Amino acid sequence: ANGTVGSQVIANATATGEDQVTPSIATLTDGSFVVSWANATTSDIKLQQFSAANASAIASNVTVAAADGYLQSVAALSNGSYIVAWDSYADGKVNFRLGTSSSVSTTIDQSNNVPPRIAPLSNGFVIVSDVYNSGTNKYGLVAGRYSNAGALQGSTFDVNTQSGNQYAPSIATLSDGGFAVAWTSETVDQIYNGIAGRRFDASGTAVDTNEFQINQFRAKDQSFPAITALANHGFATAWNQQADNSSYPLAEVDVVTRAFNAVTTTPAATLSDRKSTRLNS
Repeated sequence: ANGTVGSQVIANATATGEDQVTPSIATLTDGSFVVSWANATTSDIKLQQFSAANASAIASNVTVAAADGYLQSVAALSNGSYIVAWDSYADGKVNFRLGTSSSVSTTIDQSNNVPPRIAPLSNGFVIVSDVYNSGTNKYGLVAGRYSNAGALQGSTFDVNTQSGNQYAPSIATLSDGGFAVAWTSETVDQIYNGIAGRRFDASGTAVDTNEFQINQFRAKDQSFPAITALANHGFATAWNQQADNSSYPLAEVDVVTRAFNAVTTTPAATLSDRKSTRLNS
């Protein structure tokens, strides 16, 4: 394609005859980048670092975790290292490993919906996952804030305040140093599944007292959001929206986005925003 530099590179150079799935990528502070993925045949979590200059491999593929899962993600850290987090087959938890360390840390309970999501902070990172509660028979969102050394800062905390299933989170670091989480909620718009959001400061303290509704239109299901930061502490979210003229099981699904400009007051109703926009046409 126009604008590309160099040739396509196979990241999984050591296992080209097996299926490789769920790739994730992050740029490190030195300009190099890391790609992580899962080997679907062996359930190994793998990683490869590439140079900034010509995307050549730095050393060999690294086995982050052997035979331990496939839902995984990678993120860069402010100290120049990186973190890989995954849903562990072995202990039913979200595990993570920092850089080239051989030590594996255990965090919150795992999800089977999406990989654990990571947001880097100025002096650490946040992991969020949707966790099944056997007492309520529902999913809820749990997060933990960690130092760059992997130490839990305080306690893990709930992201959502509403009951009902809350799942498939996405997380982004905001320009003020805090972070925002968006997720699929069966309660936020009171009709179908909707998209909920909530902001937190860098210490993990909630900026919004409760979650707020991100999707503007309530007709049909909204699900599986992705969130990214904007300038001036704002953020934008994109998600799947079931079209008004469709019904399951043959549903037409649109991709919809909405941007929010952050304000200094806490109530979500005072967020200034732009209307939802359909991306596909």
